[in-house]
Amino acid sequence: MKYSFFDSIRSRRCRQLSVAELMDVMRSERVVNTCRQIAAGMEAGDDAGVARLKESLPVVVLNRLYRQGEGRSKLGGTPTGAVMIDYDGLDAPALEAMVKGLTGLCITQAFCKEHVLAAHLSVRRHGLHVWFRWPEGCRSVAECQQRFARETGFEGYDESCKDGSRCSFLVPLDYFFIQNFGSMERNEEYARVQADHEGSDGSDGSDGSDGSDGS
Repeated sequence: MKYSFFDSIRSRRCRQLSVAELMDVMRSERVVNTCRQIAAGMEAGDDAGVARLKESLPVVVLNRLYRQGEGRSKLGGTPTGAVMIDYDGLDAPALEAMVKGLTGLCITQAFCKEHVLAAHLSVRRHGLHVWFRWPEGCRSVAECQQRFARETGFEGYDESCKDGSRCSFLVPLDYFFIQNFGSMERNEEYARVQADHEGSDGSDGSDGSDGSDGS
């Protein structure tokens, strides 16, 4: 499978990349060096510089596959069967507990073993993003996120990040503590689940937000 890649959050031209190609981007000097500069900027208290650097990072839209050269939109693209949930504003103990807890659930719990694709620290390392498969019966991104929180017990996620066109900043691979990228390459079954159920309540599956990044 391929996913929607954009050179930055301001880019309006999609490139369809495979999972292997996305991993190459995350290994790139550009991403690694930018995140290193962001960490230095945070230590120096340079909030404006950190924001500028963050906006220069490439992004991926997990939930919709747009055509080559197409821009992001709430109703465009085709389903991928992948969803993101964003937990932000976590202090160090809470972040450590979530990393440990989710890692454990991916070993012991059937839902997480089937659905969790990847999980990583956010750009500023004050939160984390989880990439997971669209659960059976869910009719929108919001319902998928609610199901994930219910199954894992991890509440307190950013409920504004429920638009399918939301993008996630790409970070170095060493920010990831769960990497099930092989399953991301074989997600066609869950793309069909999303296509079969999305908007089945009569809605379009979107929330009317601007589709900006949730990290």
